Amino acid sequence: MKRFYIVVYFSMLCTIGFAKQRNSMFVQRNHDKCKQFLLRRAVFNTTVMNTGIGMPPHFVNGRIHPGFELGLQKQLSKKSLKSSLDYSVSLGYFSIASLQRAMYLKPGLGYTILLSKKLFFRPSLNLSLMNVYQSNDEFEFNGNGNYDKVSSARFQVAPSLGLAAGIGLVQLSKWNIGLLLKYEFGVQLPFSQLSSILPINQIHIGFNFKPVSN
Repeated sequence: MKRFYIVVYFSMLCTIGFAKQRNSMFVQRNHDKCKQFLLRRAVFNTTVMNTGIGMPPHFVNGRIHPGFELGLQKQLSKKSLKSSLDYSVSLGYFSIASLQRAMYLKPGLGYTILLSKKLFFRPSLNLSLMNVYQSNDEFEFNGNGNYDKVSSARFQVAPSLGLAAGIGLVQLSKWNIGLLLKYEFGVQLPFSQLSSILPINQIHIGFNFKPVSN
């Protein structure tokens, strides 16, 4: 009987060890696939920005309204092309003094045009999904002769057109690093009880990071 228990014990140890090995191999394969998906034909962007209110050229409204943005851009074509359609996803934050603060997720479509090995232009169409906190109190008429305070936190959207330009600067380790300049004009809506839209202009400056393998 002891032999039976010993055999069962070692069989369980072997089974657990084999399962752990299989699980480790599965996790490693998924990690490699995820890494390959993220890096293949991808560009990572990081920028700081200033946000102005109004139609162009109202880029600065008397003072700096700071923000930042982190983004991932991927080419849709599987081949390396001189000009190509791409998509992007960005996370960002900006603040307009005495008006609002906003965090956003921004998907977009763009068309990258390579003018040389290091220089490119990229027009884009974007849609920001925004979590906005208004700095000023707002009230709405409730129909009973009174006014109710409107919540300062709200969800809004901002379709925008963008134009970016970049130039390669240096290669460090496995990354090509370049300078990035970008301008976007969009319309934030529905903005407030007083105005349904808010035209905004954003100027970005920062860097892009592209894996050398791309």
